[in-house]
Amino acid sequence: MVGLLVEILAALAASAFVMIVHELLKSVAYVLTGRHCQKGDRVRIFRVSRYVDPIGWLLFLICSAGFSKPYAYRLKEKDTNAAIGLTGFLTLAVLTAASLSMFVFKTRFIVFDDGTDILNLLAYFAVALNSYVALFSISLFIVNLVPTLTSDMALLIMAVSPRQLIRLVRLDAGLKGALLLMIILGVVSSMSGAAMDTLCRLILL
Repeated sequence: MVGLLVEILAALAASAFVMIVHELLKSVAYVLTGRHCQKGDRVRIFRVSRYVDPIGWLLFLICSAGFSKPYAYRLKEKDTNAAIGLTGFLTLAVLTAASLSMFVFKTRFIVFDDGTDILNLLAYFAVALNSYVALFSISLFIVNLVPTLTSDMALLIMAVSPRQLIRLVRLDAGLKGALLLMIILGVVSSMSGAAMDTLCRLILL
């Protein structure tokens, strides 16, 4: 029972961390490159709780894949769209590489058992947290490859061809429905797990 509680806390903490880092750095890119920002944006972007999508958080816990809540951008420039989209993907790639490297070279050697003493539980939490950060970063990367209006891929598409916005708007509901189904059915988590195993093997080469 205690072990399950630790797993749940680790999953919730890891998913919130990944969502916040992903969206916060995108918001920083927006403020640094956007020419239509308001002065208040420089403060509002640091209200990090806004980046945790409640439904996405629940999906991360249950399905090991979910989505975050982006800042309300005022997007009018191609370069800003590109900067935000690339920042989102790069952030998730760095989180994945860092957490997998930590797992391969450090946390997989941490010893813990079924005991309930505080040091044992902290060791268990550290290992679970690091593993979930890696898994959820990969999952969110995959989710953002689907060009829904709020995804990093959509930002890159609009950076290349702004006229594609109309098409993306038309397809948005269908893409979101298909993506949600893929998450619930475990397709995204299966892809994430396979990618995580492959990357671990590559790091160990």
